[in-house]
Amino acid sequence: MDKTNPEDKQPTDGQEEENVIEIPVDDCSNENTDDACEETSFEGGKEDELSLAKKEAKDASEALLLKTAEIENYRKRIEKEKRSHMDFANEGLIKSILPSIDNLERALLHANQECSEEDSSKSANTEGSLKRGVELTLKDLKNALEKFGLETFTSEGTPFDPNIHEAISYEESATTESDFITKEHQRGYKLNGRLLRPALVVVAKKVSSH
Repeated sequence: MDKTNPEDKQPTDGQEEENVIEIPVDDCSNENTDDACEETSFEGGKEDELSLAKKEAKDASEALLLKTAEIENYRKRIEKEKRSHMDFANEGLIKSILPSIDNLERALLHANQECSEEDSSKSANTEGSLKRGVELTLKDLKNALEKFGLETFTSEGTPFDPNIHEAISYEESATTESDFITKEHQRGYKLNGRLLRPALVVVAKKVSSH
């Protein structure tokens, strides 16, 4: 009788192959693949750094463009304010001279009326010389002021415009359309395109029916 313990029996070759269990081994734990894993990780890190650098460059470019636009707008605003200051720096002075121009124009109007009523004489010749002197003075004064941007505008016969006209009275007129100007009592002026003084005018209105 065989007294050999069953546990002491050695497995046959066939049995040994059937009982072997393969354990998966992580690729990165293998010494042969360590370098490949480290290279993959390094490349991933480089891509992240590149993306971050691109984003920072884009943000910096946008910030630079914004600052450039702000500086350009500031420069334009300063230039506009400077031009406006230069255009209207003499506004007060020119406005104070306008009454003198008004008086000269009235003097010429009065002289023209008197010359038409009087006969040719020594007195008339004297007044004629005085009239020409006033005309030249007025012309030179206006030319000087025009160099600084002073300009006048026509009112009589034009539609009433509250932006540049000031109505001092209304009168019925059968020949002039309603809301048109029939007379100009004081000339209006602009300085570099901006109203300096409105014209004082008389405005026509419809003839009332009785």
